[in-house]
Amino acid sequence: NKFVYVSRFPRAGSRCGAKMGDNSGADEAAIVRAGAKVWCPNSLQVWIPVTIDSVNEEGNKIRVVTEAEEYINITFNGKGSCRVQSELDGEEPFDFAVESLPPQNPEFLQGHNDLTALAYLHEPGILHSLRVRFQQDKIYTYTGPILIAVNPYRQLPLYTKEIQQQYHEKDMRIMEPHVYAMADAAYRSMVSQGTNHSMLVSGESGAGKTETTKIIMRYLADVSSEVGGGDEGSNVEAQVLGTNPILEAFGNAKTPLNDNSSRFGKYIQLHFDKFGRVTGCEIRTYLLEKSRVTWQEPGNRTYHIFYQLMAGLSQQQREDLGLSGTTKDFEVLRNQDAVAIEGIDDAAEYSDVLDAMNTIGITNEERDNLWRAVAAVMHLGNIAFAAKAGGTTDSCEVETTSTSYKKACELLQVEPQAFQQAVVMRKYKVAGEEIDTPRTVEQASDVRDALSKALYLRSFKWLVRRINECIPKSKDSKFFIGLLDIFGFERFETNSFEQLCINYTNEMLQQQFNRHIFKEEQREYKRENIQWSFVDFRDNQEVLDLIEKKPIGILPLLDDECMKPKGSDEGFATSVLSANKASSLLRKDRFANSGFFVRHYAGDVFYDTTGFVEKNRDELAPSIVDLLARSSSSFTSSLFTAAKTSAAASKRGPGPQQRSSSAAASLTEESVSSQFRSQLHRLMDLVGATEPHYIRCIKPNSLKMPTLIEGDAVVEQLRCQGVLEAVRITQHMYPSRVQHEDLYERFRVLAPSVTGPNPKVRCENLLKALNMKEDSWQVGRTKVFFRVGELALLERRRLAKLHGSATLLQSKFRGRQCRQRFLLQRASAIVVQARARGFLARLLAARIRRTRAALRLQTAVRCMMAYNRMKTMRAASIKLQSATRGMRVRKKYRVVRRERAALRMQKYFRMYQNRNRFVKLRNSVVAFQAATRLLFDRRRFKHLKAEERERRRIEEEKRRIQRRMEEQRKEKEELKKAKQDLEALMQESKRRQEHMEHEMTQQREELEGKIQEQAAVAERNATQIAERDAALKESKERETTLERDRASMSARIAELERKNTESEQRLAESSRERGQLEARREEALARIGELERKLQQAEERAIRLEDRRDELEAEMREMQKYSLQQREELEEKRASLEHETVTLKSEIERRTEREESLRNEVSALQQRISDEATSRAKVEELMAKESTEGNQLKEMLHSLTLEKTRLEERNTALTSQLEEAKERVGTLELSVRELETARSELDSQRAALEDKVHRGEAERRSLAESSEALRKKLAASDAATAELREQMQAVQRERDELAAAKASVERDVAEAKRHGESVEKERARADEALGKAEQRIEELQSKLEEALRTESSLRSTSEATARDLEHTKSSLAERQTAFAALEQRHAAGEERARAAETELHATKHR
Repeated sequence: NKFVYVSRFPRAGSRCGAKMGDNSGADEAAIVRAGAKVWCPNSLQVWIPVTIDSVNEEGNKIRVVTEAEEYINITFNGKGSCRVQSELDGEEPFDFAVESLPPQNPEFLQGHNDLTALAYLHEPGILHSLRVRFQQDKIYTYTGPILIAVNPYRQLPLYTKEIQQQYHEKDMRIMEPHVYAMADAAYRSMVSQGTNHSMLVSGESGAGKTETTKIIMRYLADVSSEVGGGDEGSNVEAQVLGTNPILEAFGNAKTPLNDNSSRFGKYIQLHFDKFGRVTGCEIRTYLLEKSRVTWQEPGNRTYHIFYQLMAGLSQQQREDLGLSGTTKDFEVLRNQDAVAIEGIDDAAEYSDVLDAMNTIGITNEERDNLWRAVAAVMHLGNIAFAAKAGGTTDSCEVETTSTSYKKACELLQVEPQAFQQAVVMRKYKVAGEEIDTPRTVEQASDVRDALSKALYLRSFKWLVRRINECIPKSKDSKFFIGLLDIFGFERFETNSFEQLCINYTNEMLQQQFNRHIFKEEQREYKRENIQWSFVDFRDNQEVLDLIEKKPIGILPLLDDECMKPKGSDEGFATSVLSANKASSLLRKDRFANSGFFVRHYAGDVFYDTTGFVEKNRDELAPSIVDLLARSSSSFTSSLFTAAKTSAAASKRGPGPQQRSSSAAASLTEESVSSQFRSQLHRLMDLVGATEPHYIRCIKPNSLKMPTLIEGDAVVEQLRCQGVLEAVRITQHMYPSRVQHEDLYERFRVLAPSVTGPNPKVRCENLLKALNMKEDSWQVGRTKVFFRVGELALLERRRLAKLHGSATLLQSKFRGRQCRQRFLLQRASAIVVQARARGFLARLLAARIRRTRAALRLQTAVRCMMAYNRMKTMRAASIKLQSATRGMRVRKKYRVVRRERAALRMQKYFRMYQNRNRFVKLRNSVVAFQAATRLLFDRRRFKHLKAEERERRRIEEEKRRIQRRMEEQRKEKEELKKAKQDLEALMQESKRRQEHMEHEMTQQREELEGKIQEQAAVAERNATQIAERDAALKESKERETTLERDRASMSARIAELERKNTESEQRLAESSRERGQLEARREEALARIGELERKLQQAEERAIRLEDRRDELEAEMREMQKYSLQQREELEEKRASLEHETVTLKSEIERRTEREESLRNEVSALQQRISDEATSRAKVEELMAKESTEGNQLKEMLHSLTLEKTRLEERNTALTSQLEEAKERVGTLELSVRELETARSELDSQRAALEDKVHRGEAERRSLAESSEALRKKLAASDAATAELREQMQAVQRERDELAAAKASVERDVAEAKRHGESVEKERARADEALGKAEQRIEELQSKLEEALRTESSLRSTSEATARDLEHTKSSLAERQTAFAALEQRHAAGEERARAAETELHATKHR
């Protein structure tokens, strides 16, 4: 039966006042006794397991022994503490604040996956369970609804897809603890119940908060993608996961405790629709550590993004941003011992950040603006200040020689001089006037650092805001799951403003945790109908009031101090201590004036107030803000425009009377503490409106080593995260809970007779039968609740009962085992005896059978040995005879083979000589043909090349003539137009002159009449008359000048007409030359076409020849293949024939041997046998000749037939003679019969040989015919192939020559085209000059029209006439100048034409 403790962690709203050793009802007498296993305090491991060895009568002195058999004496003083001293020599005693020794839990509960299932829920029990599970690679443990996660500092196979599927839609109570189980429970509750959830991840730096948050996000994204299954959802999930590398790059940094420490808090809201699909994401950040930008402690480094840019940017990008150096060149990266992180590639991390930005939707322009801002921060850190030369130390200036100063201004896009003025000068407003005062070097450095921090902080906020814009909340969003990755409780040697804000946050979260847990506990008791009394715990609200309550809280007093003109850190510390002197949670340090102690839920923390006021103000000089708000960069301007607008709004104020209060309110709203308080309260409201889930991350050791757990560090973290606080609360309630069925099934062995109608009644009867204290347990509707230690007592009694029962069972079982062993041994002895007797009888029977078999075997062996000796002798005789005969035959065979090889060598040598003569002759013919064709082709190619050059020359001449004709045509038109203008001008001038002469004649007549009529006034008018005479004289002179100009114009016009005639003649000549060039060009084109046609025909012929060659080669290969097959078949048949001949020889030799064996006794047969041997030798000679020359095979067969007849006759005679000698030679009768048998076999073999010889003859004839035909085909193929190769070589040479000629022609044509393009450009420039000349002529025409209008206006009087004449003269002079300029342009045009012609000649020459 499976026994499971199902327990909910008790949740209270205040701190527990019970001590760690308070067992609340546990049987102390049963615990403090000899042999009991308890926990002993230790200075190194916090708690160690020991066994009590002895206890004195008073019970205040205990002697214990450790697992290493080391004895320790423990003395209790009765004041809540004890002294522990080891019995080893030299060990110093230690004092611990412990009232009693906590008992150890049963072994089966040690390492349980839920700490609330422990029988003794105390600090050493929790620490030991975590250590056991950690050593088993079980890093997750439940404490009721809290999940404790211990950082393993190594990769474990806990986050694969398979494990993720195991936890999907599973009840977390039946699965091993895992962060997947918490995430899945929140997700399923959100989808099924429609509620919002929050997952609060806390822990100190290096505990794994960030990784846990990423694991949860990845799980929720994967589960959402499985539900959605669409591309759009997958894109949103990828965007959500892409926020992690970006935020880690800009908000995480390396510390001595953690290589990827998150230096800010964040709350990520993942929005889901009603189906559970991710629809958006919203990120809120809290309290970024700005000071890390400009200063880091040893072993730390600044944010990752600075190092990623240095490692990941390309060389061009680094040069553009001024980052071409190394990290040693930048002051903000000065901690060189912490630059590199083992196992981390900054270049690869930079690539991940780029991929994440592309996934989210941040544009390249926005990314480049962000990189410029980060690079500007790096360059700002390198800006140095120095006191002004000749000035005081109260003023300074920027060292402008630094490249970082100029580069920072360039990246921020501000004027360097304005930037220097804003940094080194401070502006005040007094009586409406601005006053500038210089800053010292230290003050200017502070302003520079403040600007760096402000620029990075605002860039970070812009990035978070941009991420939220790229992944907006969809309209389909119904629920959300919030992930809070917040900094844990911090207590360092020096605690500043940041630690106060972080611990203030943890106090708020602890209060929310206590209230939520305690409410859940109340609901659990009410649901189970348990009678319980409310436990009044001291809440941490007092600490929160001490920090935030107005007007005497720490943060409000800090805002008040910041409003004072001369507010200081010492004044702030004094005001806090004086305002809260009655509080027990705040006390002063005896040795420090600038600080105070605050009693938090996790312990007392001393805060050093140095820098509190400055950090809370977070001021940036208005001149700096105004300068950056006016930056040319829209990105930089947008970062500081909002701050400028806010500052301006706060400065305007409502009126003079309310201006001070408005300024105070504005400062309070703008201070860091007020902003953080408002953010934190909004966060608590948001978390309070959701269903929270708690994950406490633990760092096992400070060395980052796997499998190592430091007890003091883990206990400190459990205390700081409120886990031990919750444990203390639990000891006042019912921490152990068991289901009715599980309790009855496990403990019914203590009272087997107890029954009941239902599980609840059975459990009540069982506990009453066991005499349990009534106030130590209660039975609910589904569970049984126990006080601390009561369940362990039940377990102890159950173990004792099971131990007694096990002893009885063991005794009975051992007796039965002995009886069965005895019966088995007796039966085995009987079987062994029977088997032994049978074995001996079988041995005797076997001996008798072996003796008989030996006698029979000896007989057979002796017989076989005698037979083998006889057989060996006979075989040796036969072998000797066969060797002798074979030697003779091989000697003859070698002679025949040598003769055959000589004939073959002669045949091949003669063939080689004939072949060489043929090849030499063919090569000579081919070389002669090639040389001849090459000579003709070269001549033809030179002729074609000359024609092509002539064609190009003609084309160039044609284009030159066309160009000259065009220029002459334009000059003719200009001259014609100028001639018309001059004739019109001369006619108009003549007409005006005649009109003026007529008017002057009339005036002269009138004057003469008036002279006669006005003689009296002649003296008065004499002067006027003289003046008029002078005017008339001047007019006559002007008329003379006009006559001379008219004559020169006429001569110029005649000259232009003569030139025009010459131009027309040259144009006609050019036209004739153009016609000739066109004819020659057509002829050259016809020749080129003919050459191309011939080239195409040659290529087609070459293609056909190549196809024919391929066909012949394929046919040749087929014929060679067939010839080889025929040769192989012939060789096989020849080999078989030779084999049969050899067989026949062996048979004949055998017969000869038999005849020779009869030679001594049958003398009459010796002559006949010798004749037969001679015939046999002739047959062998004929067979050898047949193998050499196939055409003599028929004669050999005929001779063999005759020999066969003679042998038959001789065999018949021999038979008759043998029959006659049978009576005389009785001993040879057997030999004669054997001879007859051999003779019959020889006859059959000879008949078979004759058949095979006939068949071989027929096959040989057919092979000879096929070989002859094949040789003819091969000869024809060789001839065709030789001819084809010659033709192909000739075609190839012709093709190469044509290709070379064609390439040369193409190069010449391309060069002519390029020169033609240059000439066209010159022609275009000449056209442009002519166009300008025409424009100038039009201007002259307009001026001439204006002169005509002027002349008509001066007709009224003589003075007007004189002025008109002067103006006409000046107009004529201008026209002459214009005509001179026109002639110069014409001369320049002719010069350009000559230059173009010269260039054309040079081009033609080239």
